[in-house]
Amino acid sequence: MTKPTRAEQEKILAMPSEDYINPVQQDYFRRLIRHEKQGVLDHILCLGMLPDIQSTKGDGGGELLSWVGMEQIDL
Repeated sequence: MTKPTRAEQEKILAMPSEDYINPVQQDYFRRLIRHEKQGVLDHILCLGMLPDIQSTKGDGGGELLSWVGMEQIDL
């Protein structure tokens, strides 16, 4: 899984804000989280697209992120 490019970032940020995340955005954020765990929540929240982000500790001790329209991502 490669780190998102600047061109991909600009494309995602240019997409209109909606109540759900489309598959292109899901892939982008999944890759962004894998490569840039620090600060990723600020990046996602600044888009104003994901009002229902929840961060919880999983049974295995790892942190999980979940929000409406996307499955949990194990950090």
